[in-house]
Amino acid sequence: CLPVLLEEAREDCDSEELLAMSEWECEVYWTEEGVLAGSDKKGEYVPEEREDANQRVSKADRKLYGDLAKELGGAKKKGGEKPKMTKQEEENFKAKLAEQKAIRARVEAARTKALLGMGVVTAICNGNRAAAHTELSSLSALVYSLARSPLLRADLPPCLSALVAATRTRLPPVVAEALLTVAETEPVSEEALDGESVNAVAAAVRALHAAASRQALPAPSLSALFPVLRWALQCSEVGGDVQDRAMETLAMHSASDEPWPRPAILALLIDLMARAPRHRKAAIALALKLCAALDPIHVGELLDGCLSPVAAVRLACLQGLEKVGSLPGDEPHVYLQATLFLLQHDAEKEVAALSTELYARCSFQVEEVEAEQLTELLMHSSESVRKAAGEAMATLLKLSPSAAQETVGQLKALYMENKDGGSVFARSGVALALCSIAEHISKRELIVIMPFLVSDKEQGLSDPEETVRSDMTKAGLKLIEVHGAGSMELVHPMLQNQLNKPDTGTWQGDLLREGAVLLLATLAKFLPKGDPKVGEVMERLVHAP
Repeated sequence: CLPVLLEEAREDCDSEELLAMSEWECEVYWTEEGVLAGSDKKGEYVPEEREDANQRVSKADRKLYGDLAKELGGAKKKGGEKPKMTKQEEENFKAKLAEQKAIRARVEAARTKALLGMGVVTAICNGNRAAAHTELSSLSALVYSLARSPLLRADLPPCLSALVAATRTRLPPVVAEALLTVAETEPVSEEALDGESVNAVAAAVRALHAAASRQALPAPSLSALFPVLRWALQCSEVGGDVQDRAMETLAMHSASDEPWPRPAILALLIDLMARAPRHRKAAIALALKLCAALDPIHVGELLDGCLSPVAAVRLACLQGLEKVGSLPGDEPHVYLQATLFLLQHDAEKEVAALSTELYARCSFQVEEVEAEQLTELLMHSSESVRKAAGEAMATLLKLSPSAAQETVGQLKALYMENKDGGSVFARSGVALALCSIAEHISKRELIVIMPFLVSDKEQGLSDPEETVRSDMTKAGLKLIEVHGAGSMELVHPMLQNQLNKPDTGTWQGDLLREGAVLLLATLAKFLPKGDPKVGEVMERLVHAP
């Protein structure tokens, strides 16, 4: 019977439908029946204002006051008189009432279902705490997700109190209050916090620290209460003492023989390593202890950390992977090989060396690297990741030159997909990749790249984003350095043609001319002495903007 009840509770507590409700739908729900949500006058429809053409004004008033007399005549009407609806307005009013009634019924059905599920969870936790404790992790996750809906927040405290009571640990009521605060405000936004919420979380952390100091919390209990510790460590407003206690509490739960929520804790620790130098040393030490018992299939958080812009975090996550004894496992994580291959091209030597060791330990073969995953990494927000992805693609092309045409086509397509308000990171990544693969392409690919690069269509050298333009200029210079001598007949006419076009007076045209002049100056190095083109190039440089 209990498994059936638990399954029904999970189904009823599904928050997807409630969280999809808009603010307008919530406002309609809380508006009483027969009243239009958003109307200025309660229970009344406000019709369009219409001028009363039947106002009577005396001839004397009309002669004395002119047009103003009509307004004065209208002012004599009784102020409390309710405006009448036209037939059309009345129909619109009834239609809107019917529409809002349907919205109210839909919201009520979803809310009632969720309340039923919460009631079942509360009853189980209060009536059979031992059984509830085994399912505490999943049940608490369901209840927390419901807290994000404004339709249920007022009904959550009894359910949260029941969850806390099922943790097999005597905890004060403030822990349930803190759970409500955490559920409502994650992710933490310190600007929106109030002192009462911060104090509740701080008191809850102290209570959890005191309880764990007596005896480590059971794994299901820690899973249910972990959000409070995470919130405290991500919110500086709680104070350094409380954050230290939260970190100490987590450290008390690192024994390798317990099923702690390791992936969730690792995600928090990696976040702290990156943005809280004060906690970095302790976070790294605790993360390495947890990794010793980590299942290889759960290394996703470590792989995400390997893409951090902070070199110390990348190295720590690689050291964590090194601690995972059975890596890569029977079914390696889908991004493990590509991430390790990427980091072999990291600018930090220590990171590159350790990733090379791990790649060999996993017996991965370069031929099996998913090139599509490297292309995805060109869109990463971290410049170090985008650069490493470009270098990794260059390594693949060096081993397989026949793939150059396909690779260049994919890069061009990625850029074009992200024009006109698309990802700046993606366009920058394409430029960095073009610079990296310059030595591994032929004239066949250059014929595709140069017209794309030297274009007045807000791309390449005329990209609207300064960072991308800079990266594209570097890519163009690198391409000419490598291929200038052998592709003079292709590149020189193309640049001259752009510079010979009439000045359009647009910012795109100015940027393109500026970039073309730089490329032409670099190309001139490959012209033989005495070639008339040298004089033409010098003339261009003299008159360059």
